[in-house]
Amino acid sequence: MRRGTIWVAAVLYTAIGMIAIGLLLTAALPSIEKLRDRNTYAQTKQLIFTLDNTVRTIYLEGTASQRELNPLTITKGNFFINTTGIHWELPTEALLIEPSTPDNKIIKKEGNLELWQEQLPQQGHYLVHIDSHYENIHFQPTPGSTGMPLLGTYSLLLKNQEPGTAGTTIIALTVH
Repeated sequence: MRRGTIWVAAVLYTAIGMIAIGLLLTAALPSIEKLRDRNTYAQTKQLIFTLDNTVRTIYLEGTASQRELNPLTITKGNFFINTTGIHWELPTEALLIEPSTPDNKIIKKEGNLELWQEQLPQQGHYLVHIDSHYENIHFQPTPGSTGMPLLGTYSLLLKNQEPGTAGTTIIALTVH
């Protein structure tokens, strides 16, 4: 009879322990996800600073100047390079910077980057943006490059091509 009591107690203690661990994980996972988003935001902002600096260096050095960024790692969000700029956005529940409202767009400038966070219709959900725009530079993907948006690890080759029309410079992008 005593052995049966020990087994029942062991099963009850194990069940209580598993319930406690489940409750802790349920409470901790949203906070962990917000911390991950903060880290992703900081890493991507640094990556875009580096990319912006590389673009501006190639532009100033003139035709045939080129640089390779390897690895170019985007861990989360949507990363685009369009004809006139670089853009990254991430849906998150973390409040990373002061959020904009539809009536008042709050843009924070850090160097050449524009940062803003907008409130999505669902309470507590946001979309954070990082942008870098260029007036005299146009990006042109080379044939065979990986398309946009980028997510993962890539090698990016930037090359200053011949001058474009209306005083612009063409920078060819090769993404592999």
